[in-house]
Amino acid sequence: MSKSAQAWLLFALACVLYGNTLSFGFALDDKIVITHNQFTKKGLDGIGDIFSNDSMTGFFGVDKKLVAGGRYRPLSMATHAIEWEFFRDNPFIYHLVNVLMYALTVYVLFLFLSNLFRAYIKDDKQWYLQLPFLVCLIWLIHPLHTEAVANVKGRDEIMSVLGGIAAMHFYLNYWDNQKKKDLIIAILCFFGSLLSKESSIVLIAVFPLALFFFREAPLKRLLRPTSVFVLTGLAYIALRFVVLGSAKLDSSLELMNNPFINASGTEKIATLFLTYILYFKLLIFPHPLTHDYYPKHIPIVDFSDPLVLLSVLIHIGLLVVLLRNWKKWPLLSFGILLYFISFSLYSNIVFNIGTFMNERFLYLPSLGFAVILGAFVARSKVNVKLIPPLLVVFVLLSSWKTIDRNFAWENDFTLATTDVLTSSESAKAQMGAGSALLEAAQAETNPVKKKELLQSSMEHLYRSIQIHKTYFPPMILMGNALAEAERWEESLAYYENCLKLKPGDKDGMNNLEYVGQKSAQNNLHSTSVKAYNMLLKQSPQLRYYNALGELYGKNMGDLNATISIVSQGLERFPNDADLLQKLGVAKAMQGKTIEALKLFQTALNIKPESARLHLNVGVAYQNLGRKDSADYYLQKALEIEPELRLN
Repeated sequence: MSKSAQAWLLFALACVLYGNTLSFGFALDDKIVITHNQFTKKGLDGIGDIFSNDSMTGFFGVDKKLVAGGRYRPLSMATHAIEWEFFRDNPFIYHLVNVLMYALTVYVLFLFLSNLFRAYIKDDKQWYLQLPFLVCLIWLIHPLHTEAVANVKGRDEIMSVLGGIAAMHFYLNYWDNQKKKDLIIAILCFFGSLLSKESSIVLIAVFPLALFFFREAPLKRLLRPTSVFVLTGLAYIALRFVVLGSAKLDSSLELMNNPFINASGTEKIATLFLTYILYFKLLIFPHPLTHDYYPKHIPIVDFSDPLVLLSVLIHIGLLVVLLRNWKKWPLLSFGILLYFISFSLYSNIVFNIGTFMNERFLYLPSLGFAVILGAFVARSKVNVKLIPPLLVVFVLLSSWKTIDRNFAWENDFTLATTDVLTSSESAKAQMGAGSALLEAAQAETNPVKKKELLQSSMEHLYRSIQIHKTYFPPMILMGNALAEAERWEESLAYYENCLKLKPGDKDGMNNLEYVGQKSAQNNLHSTSVKAYNMLLKQSPQLRYYNALGELYGKNMGDLNATISIVSQGLERFPNDADLLQKLGVAKAMQGKTIEALKLFQTALNIKPESARLHLNVGVAYQNLGRKDSADYYLQKALEIEPELRLN
């Protein structure tokens, strides 16, 4: 089979593997970059904002700097703005672009490796056993890539690697043929790669190594390609600095953004080695897969853990193999270095990445793994007749796992409810499942199913809070779930805890007010009183005083309590006509008609068009026996609001 045919075969296989994602919706962080991003939703008009702000700003509205160093990935974000301009929120197009870009990546990778590994291409071998095809096939079908491809947000990962590989491909052509056109394209591709996701900056170290191992380039000659990529990288860093300012690498003080916050120095290092062996295991045996490795899915461990010791031995072993085979087995050495270098940014050593680990972080490092595996197959002394059937089994198993795993990414509900089974000790995974089930319950019209969904939601949310007792999102969601189940008193307790964690939180305040209103409507007066008192403690707003005054007076008939709370309100809002009227009504009901009349008149001066105040003044005069004045105000009330005749 010709080289071109092999490349197109790989392209087609990529499309087949991820074809089922075309019917999927948006999931997880897609809302950050697409559906809830104000810059993306401007379409073409938002591209300027995308290039002049942190990648998170369009979602949050401000630069919150939630992650170390910030994020500047305008090129991949711009593709979403273009898609939105022409296709709005049609997920089919976004998924189609992801699949085609992934297929194009493996196509370009094959062209690059066919040139880079040309010395390993043997005429006596079948095309499917040739090293370039084999490495591309192993990389292409690896199930770890599902997060990058099946989740639209993974576009940044795909474009970054595509641009990086294309840059190396064209620079290799320039190295071999000295055509300046190839050099210019290589520079543009690498710059585009960095603008898609900054992690491809590690390729500055990878490409000179490729020339060293496979073109036997002397060290002096490596300065030129290195300088080309370094200068391009510096241009990106300069642009990034202009837009974002200096990178701040301060670690977050919140567990969910800094999983090592409670670990000692030794425990952190030990836990890092634990994650490294888990990564290694996923490369070899990618099951089970999950998008969530947040605390406490990965436990904090020390060096007494057997897996930590095994991890240390494996990584030392890889370094020993690298040093001992530097010259005699360049393919293996290159694969090991490619893995280590591309993984370095995600190691939590250079800077805190905000989580223990993530499967998408192996998107580029898995290419190093594919090269290592290809190196062993190339040297394998297994009977050549056994290799094709073994390869078929390997391809079928990996392909099945990839296609099957894709289905988890169909939408937020499938992802959350699938991955919580694997990440059962993750506070975030449990919260995500609880949130997805709560949304389903809110949309459900069947009372029995609604109750089941709510119960399941609360179980996950409760578990999330158990894992991380000061985790705000599941706490407020638990309050929402209980409110949806009309368990007002219980929901109140969770909102109270929310406001202890985040005093004055807007959502917490709004939800607490809702509970106060619904409790009053359901004659749960003590719960409603408690809700409004909590609100007043957080923020003494006028409407809370009015609501609580009405609750005490109209619903509970407690005039003394009404007078007390309304009087407190008037100390802060002395010119509020509604509070004055409520106090007047309470006084009138106590038989203090003259005091009530003065209050009504004061309120009427503030709000002269109020029919209700005219009515109250008229009734007060009536009770005092002043018929003329009473008739005047009662008539005025009816002129303003004729329907008062019905009262």
